[in-house]
Amino acid sequence: MHMRTSLVALVLGLLACCLPARADVPEAVRRYIDESTIAVGRLDLGRFDPDALTDYAASLMADVPEEQRQEVVAQMRPGLEQVQATLGPVRESGVSEVWLVLGPSSMQGAPPLVVVPVANADQEKAVSDLLASFDEDFQVIEGAVLMGSTRAIEAAQATRPVERPSFDEGFVAGNAAVQVIFEPTPILRIAGQAALRQLGQEQQVPPEASALVDALQTIKVSVAIPPEPEAQIAFSFPDAASAQQAAELLRQGVQAAQADGGGLPPDLTKQLAGALEPKVEGHTVTLTLDDREIRQTLGKPLAAAMVEGRERALQIKSASNLRMIGQAVFLALAEDPQASYPVDMSEVVKIVGTIAPEGNQDATVRDLLTNPRTGANPGYAYARPAARRQDVEAANLHTLVMLYERPPADAAGDYSLNILFADGHIEFRGLSELEELAGRQGFAVQRLDK
Repeated sequence: MHMRTSLVALVLGLLACCLPARADVPEAVRRYIDESTIAVGRLDLGRFDPDALTDYAASLMADVPEEQRQEVVAQMRPGLEQVQATLGPVRESGVSEVWLVLGPSSMQGAPPLVVVPVANADQEKAVSDLLASFDEDFQVIEGAVLMGSTRAIEAAQATRPVERPSFDEGFVAGNAAVQVIFEPTPILRIAGQAALRQLGQEQQVPPEASALVDALQTIKVSVAIPPEPEAQIAFSFPDAASAQQAAELLRQGVQAAQADGGGLPPDLTKQLAGALEPKVEGHTVTLTLDDREIRQTLGKPLAAAMVEGRERALQIKSASNLRMIGQAVFLALAEDPQASYPVDMSEVVKIVGTIAPEGNQDATVRDLLTNPRTGANPGYAYARPAARRQDVEAANLHTLVMLYERPPADAAGDYSLNILFADGHIEFRGLSELEELAGRQGFAVQRLDK
């Protein structure tokens, strides 16, 4: 059987539970669970620890140079601390859980109903103030704050609650920050069978797969975050035989993913296939990634992604600086059709100063001229497209370099950098390409000092 690596991708984001005590679904949440509910989720606010997350991220980047690792962590920390500060008043009030209720509309992309149980006026105010600060629609109803559209909240109030043992008994207390339980409803089973038929048009699907979709009782997902991360997904069936069949199908799916890669690096898919070994216990099949497996299989790819994300963010910020500098020049040219292009970078700097807020010119100019990728100031160089704007045909503006990032002194031809062209568009191109453009335009590329 060939299952796409969507199965693997799904598993990576999911579950961690040992065998602890139950975490009962509050009455304030139960009243919104009816026969059409397909999933209920629980978020434990107390598990969020920005220091643990940044420390863990740093530990995954053991092979990354120290300076680069510290820069990535430094970039992560403010955002995580902001989340902690935002949630602080809510947690201090005693609110520790956020619940999600997913109905049939969630299958069409509608957001879930968010229910935050509150026990007193202080908790109600803390949650309401938080949601109001984000301009979210919410209502306080019978011991809970409900977040969602007016229509969704009105529909929730019309719910006719029913007992759903899978939800009532499925949540456990433990170190999981996120737990979600799916219980297939008739609509969900129909969607599952449709997905199988679609898959069958692309590859061979064993006949028992259809019966297993109908037999599936629950899918339990949870995620524990650092300092003790773990991800697990558990499939429950009515009997051990079905669980064994499902385990074999999952095993084949993981092996198929390992064979075709699904666009993932070969080493990563091989490691994932080894780590995602289905385990059967009674009527349940589980796939688990613990801390050791996460480090072995995802450590290097995650580290590379974090470094790449940081580089991408700096590239975007640098392009924004170039665009702002360019706009200042274009505005100056627009005021006089006979105007000349600035002669050199010093004139460009003066023009940039004219668009800076009064009383803050020096800081604005300094920030715009600093290339966040290299930290250099000036981090950009100017290439005069022509003597005057009217000397250049509009059709040729897109070929003329006007501003570019100054490359490091020892940068090779494959070093990439942002280039602003005379028509205002920006491209991220190789240094060798910039040098070729410079040769045609008649200027020398200015590099940073060693």
